Amino acid sequence: MSYATGALEYLIAFVSLMDAVLVADSSVMHIAGCLGVPGVALFGMTDGSKRTSYYPSMGYIQGPAECSPCDRIMDQMPCNKRVCEAIASIPPQFVVQSTLEVLERENHENQGLSEAQPEESEGTAAEDEEGGNRETCRES
Repeated sequence: MSYATGALEYLIAFVSLMDAVLVADSSVMHIAGCLGVPGVALFGMTDGSKRTSYYPSMGYIQGPAECSPCDRIMDQMPCNKRVCEAIASIPPQFVVQSTLEVLERENHENQGLSEAQPEESEGTAAEDEEGGNRETCRES
């Protein structure tokens, strides 16, 4: 196994253990979305509604600037700025509030599930041979 594969496997395992994520438009956002980990992703240049549409567990905050989204991820930004003003103008308190809402919703849903389901002593069909839950990322 190569170092790169090992590092990616560790990243995927780490993300799978999180209660929620707060991320930019990045590989971690896609990993969390595929795993069903709830989260909030921050977007400036790219369109958050398009990039998160495959991941029901992932919400997004689009930068409030007039130019957002410009969808220029491979080209130089049309505004010729060093930093994307759209993502830089997202108010930190809004990011914190959105992330706390995701965590509260996740905790509420988990409490409802733990009260509704009896404890099982044996593995279920939804578990893989090692006893862990395995889900795949599917397009809608």
